[in-house]
Amino acid sequence: MLERQSGGVGVRAAAGLHKSSEMEGNVMALEALKIQIAMLLEQMEKQPHDAHEIYEQIHEKLNEYRAMGLPLPEDLATLEEQLALDLDRRPNHR
Repeated sequence: MLERQSGGVGVRAAAGLHKSSEMEGNVMALEALKIQIAMLLEQMEKQPHDAHEIYEQIHEKLNEYRAMGLPLPEDLATLEEQLALDLDRRPNHR
């Protein structure tokens, strides 16, 4: 919503622009997170002996996202839980 005032664009418009760019930043952060996790999952498939260390890296990435005050999407939360269960079932988990 843009309002014209004697001094230019109104405060509400500036706040709206800030929210819009903040939302775009959140979307970009989520997309970057998903790319990083996809790369780590691929690495986990190629190096199953390092699965525990790679899981820890994924867990750290998800915690960084949470630390930004953003809710973790359900699919990523489910992935985190599933990876933890899978690691617990491995015979040689650390």
